[in-house]
Amino acid sequence: MPDLAPLSLASLSVDQPRARRLAVAAALLLAGCTTRFPTDAPGPKLPADTGPAARPTDSGPAGDGADGADATDGADGATDSASPDTDPPAPPVDADSDGATADIDCDDADPSRFPGAPERCDGIDQNCDGLIDEGVPTDGAGCQDPGPPALPGTVGTVTIGLRTHPGVNDGSDDPVTVCLAPGRCAPINVLDWDDREPGSHDLTHIEGLGWSRAELSAFTISTTAGADQWRPACFEVRLDGDPVYCREISGLAIGDAAGESRSWTDPAGFGGSSCETCAAATLTHGPMVGAVRHDSATVWLRTDATRRVALRVATSAGGLASAAPVALRYPVADRDFTESIDVFGLSPETSYLYELEVDGARTGPFRFTTPPAPGAGTRLRVGLGSCARDEAQPIFGAIAALDPDLFLFLGDNHYGDTNELEAHRQHYRAALDQPLRAGLLRGRSVLHLWDDHDYVGNNTDGAAPGKESALAAFTEYTANRDYGEAGLEGVFSRHVYGDVEVFLVDGRYHRGEDGHMLGAAQEAWLLDALQSSAATFKLVANGSQWATDSTSESWGDFPGTAEAFREQLVLRGVEGVVFLSGDIHRSELRALRPATGGYPLPELTSSPLATTGAGCRTFSDTVACVGETTSFILIDIDTTSADPTLTAQIIDGEGRSRAEWTLLASELRLPAGLR
Repeated sequence: MPDLAPLSLASLSVDQPRARRLAVAAALLLAGCTTRFPTDAPGPKLPADTGPAARPTDSGPAGDGADGADATDGADGATDSASPDTDPPAPPVDADSDGATADIDCDDADPSRFPGAPERCDGIDQNCDGLIDEGVPTDGAGCQDPGPPALPGTVGTVTIGLRTHPGVNDGSDDPVTVCLAPGRCAPINVLDWDDREPGSHDLTHIEGLGWSRAELSAFTISTTAGADQWRPACFEVRLDGDPVYCREISGLAIGDAAGESRSWTDPAGFGGSSCETCAAATLTHGPMVGAVRHDSATVWLRTDATRRVALRVATSAGGLASAAPVALRYPVADRDFTESIDVFGLSPETSYLYELEVDGARTGPFRFTTPPAPGAGTRLRVGLGSCARDEAQPIFGAIAALDPDLFLFLGDNHYGDTNELEAHRQHYRAALDQPLRAGLLRGRSVLHLWDDHDYVGNNTDGAAPGKESALAAFTEYTANRDYGEAGLEGVFSRHVYGDVEVFLVDGRYHRGEDGHMLGAAQEAWLLDALQSSAATFKLVANGSQWATDSTSESWGDFPGTAEAFREQLVLRGVEGVVFLSGDIHRSELRALRPATGGYPLPELTSSPLATTGAGCRTFSDTVACVGETTSFILIDIDTTSADPTLTAQIIDGEGRSRAEWTLLASELRLPAGLR
């Protein structure tokens, strides 16, 4: 409630109309005033419903004039009478007819603004309480439409899209060149990607050409080879994201054999457009739900060009149908038309519906649920997995059927093995083209880590050239919200789900720095974060294993710092740690040896999601292993019980539970003297 000016009985001027006096009296009551108005008490009295009232003088005892005479007397003792040309003030008006008069309405020219009005996200105070956009989903910036980006005279990024017919012999590896004007030609080839495969949709972003926008209006495609026939199905051009050309085509064969052409020109140039996009829809990928917190969520998407995207969020279908956009965005070519939208103002433990609108076409609804507030008792289901190489990925159907609240990709989310930005983008798009995988990502919180194959290449470390390109693509195609810290790049972050905290650790970007698996600076961040966490269970996830005896691609490469890290957990009194990992093409449950005085450290390793299993190896601390097939791990956590529990299951690709291990919080505690 807004602050009220100090009120007293004297503030009730006796010549106010009755409605105004009653309004002020109501304000007194709302302010907690308990003063009563006895008719026989001295002082001003509420006047009758009609007619003029007695008027007190400015000084003297209540009811008396300055000379002690009755206040109804003038200076000469005569009785005052109302001036015939003095009328009572007009009652307050309600100019916008919203039921609130001008004296209480914060904007009497706007019928959507009045005390008690429903608040909406637009940077305006609808309900006149002095607050803006409170209690409703918001993007944190007033949900304003920034408008499309300006198009400069010199094109910054040219985007060429080519779709190939799906016939088994329709693809080609022969190089092609596209010209958009005489002398304005560029080769179309993505390094570390097999271009123009049957049914594929390949994209190339070309920057820094310095071409004038005004001179670009033609389309010619040609090959300098031609021995391998190519049958294109669609061409598209975007200039700084602006979709200037799209042409579907059939019957064209690019090559040098009879009935083939080494080049083709659209006789109408850009005016020959016959489609909106070569993709299946303008929303090419997503939506994907990323980081979800008790009061916020991140929604990711990708479009085919720079288009107006609106996100709506509500708690019911009816509310969603009438909801104004929470955010308006225009994805740009510099980020391969990907966009991550943060939504704030959400409530804990609440199910939300959301939908996307791209240039007027609405998609959805989809659903996500916020977790409990930090520290609250939690029932949480977590899925985790790594290593998704095969084109067929049916395991994501089995994961979705078990409906985890959170899914963790623990690395090797694609097998690009590249330091080329465009190749990373193409591999991410191909991974998200998998329908079961895409379906899993729409309805729950999904967080990502990388390992070597989706970083730069097999067994690469922090010295690998091109790691900046890998990081750029990773941040474009995931929605973790946080990536490293100021002054310390990487993909590490922390996420709270009630009484559970997840720590994502980057085992690649700084690997080997200062002789550490994580680099000394990131390791210090992790230890400080673990020490500051009050969570009952602390899930610490890395793409590579924490065990030192399983594979060289693990903490086994850094045995000295691995032991020192475990000692620090004891010295800092960190309890409830559970390690998560992937990479090794088998799923394991292990109880790692602790430092002196510590508790056995559980490690849950989940791999592979979609590639060949490597078989099991037996270690002295092995609890269970599944290695001959695809698998993932499902974790059920309950911190509401007297002794909180964490139960891990290894689930195979058919959805069958193959092993189970239950941990008690009491088993992950230090002796009293070390806490």
